[in-house]
Amino acid sequence: MKDLFGLLIYIIKKYGFIIVVAIIMVSPVMNFVLKTSLSDIQLESSSIVNLINEKKEFILFTATALVFVGSFVAIMTSYLNKGIGGRDIENTRYIFHKEIVKLNKKLSEIENRTSSGVSIEITESEREKLISDAKKRIIGNTILLADNSLKSDISDFKKSYSLHKLHTDMVLRLESEIDRLNRRGGLNLAIGTIIALTGILSLAYFLYSAPDIVDGVGFFIHHLPKLSFVIVVELFAYFFLRLYKNGFDEIKYFQNEITNIEMKVMSLKYAQEFKNEDMIKELAMLLMKTERNFILEKGQTTVSIEKDRLQNLSDSKLTTMISEIIKLKQK
Repeated sequence: MKDLFGLLIYIIKKYGFIIVVAIIMVSPVMNFVLKTSLSDIQLESSSIVNLINEKKEFILFTATALVFVGSFVAIMTSYLNKGIGGRDIENTRYIFHKEIVKLNKKLSEIENRTSSGVSIEITESEREKLISDAKKRIIGNTILLADNSLKSDISDFKKSYSLHKLHTDMVLRLESEIDRLNRRGGLNLAIGTIIALTGILSLAYFLYSAPDIVDGVGFFIHHLPKLSFVIVVELFAYFFLRLYKNGFDEIKYFQNEITNIEMKVMSLKYAQEFKNEDMIKELAMLLMKTERNFILEKGQTTVSIEKDRLQNLSDSKLTTMISEIIKLKQK
């Protein structure tokens, strides 16, 4: 029972959005079926069949287009999300913890051996054996040197582990943000593509079902409201596709941040390895001055601000052009 409950939770978490969309789409149909009598259903069915027979060519075209769109969106989404989370940084906290425990255990054993060797009472006959005494001194000195070396290794290892832990946490946090941006970009691309193709299919339907109008002015007047609807739909598509494009700049920003962190951590590791205290102090001061919430002074700008300014200028020109075209057509 517990496994079944866990499986249900997993399905809801993974496919929750699809389930909600399916319920929303099925609910009106079920409501219509429950409220409609059998004779009404038969009447509606016959009218639907007649409509299908009349528009079968367009329905076939629409179904083919939708299959193509669905396949295209699925392929693009799979391609965009390919490799997301693939570059997972190995979480070595548990491994480091085990190594530290093992080293501490060895250190305790060496200390116990040293203390026990000092406390042993040497007999008179054993003192006369110079070779045995020399061996014990050699062993004692070796253990003492190993003890000091092991303490130094543990101290260096703890410092390295602390730096590695901070580095891993920062990189994992940034990579999780890149993962989220990639998935959101794939969703924006899918939505924008679907809306854009919906507008194109709507325009094709309007032209296919339009009456035969020879007069150019009459043809334009007849299709102007429908064309306006298609333009609005395409503007929505442009909004989502622009979000997808802007996502690349955000991803590039976070990738640059990861590169900066890796270079600084590499410098700290080299400084620790060569025990360069001056370099460590200089790097520490540099890291303390790190500020990600930039405050620009008067007259200063950035690449991102300039790109946004040019994009807004281009959008305003496009809006003005569309407004002028609409005014000319109304005259």
